[in-house]
Amino acid sequence: MVAPFISINLGKFRTSLEGVRRRLQVTGERAILALRQALFEVANDMIAEAQQKAPVGEGRLRESATVEEPVLEGTLISVVAGFNVVYARIRDQGGIIRPVRAKALFIPLKRGVRPGQPGLVLGEDFQLVPGPMTRKDHVEQKGTGYLTTTVAARVPTLADVIGQRVIAIMGRAA
Repeated sequence: MVAPFISINLGKFRTSLEGVRRRLQVTGERAILALRQALFEVANDMIAEAQQKAPVGEGRLRESATVEEPVLEGTLISVVAGFNVVYARIRDQGGIIRPVRAKALFIPLKRGVRPGQPGLVLGEDFQLVPGPMTRKDHVEQKGTGYLTTTVAARVPTLADVIGQRVIAIMGRAA
């Protein structure tokens, strides 16, 4: 009879497999942390780009940009990013604005004009909608797409970009 060429001690093999399993678990946990960091970085990049495209009045819209830490819920990792002013969506996507708590909308025609300031002239400093100078009961806001166009432009390559970031982050942590 010929002696075996390779022999494996199953006890040592099981111990070895357990070590591999532990390392894979640690690697999996590191990969999830890296994915969360990559999502946060990519969301910050997109919001920074959208900030540059956002319309500027007094800068409140741009200053309201926010990215929250990614959250792991079950098998889903998600990040919330956007602009935290009431008018952010309508400035991005457009829509109709109607007065809610007043009889008319106060539309400044000059920078810095606010309701109640003394010496304001209707039609020169501000407009009221609806009001004596218009027949409309609303204002149509054209959207600029500062956020939606930024996101739409990045969607086709988003998975690749996030994957590359995860690899880079895990490489730095090794």
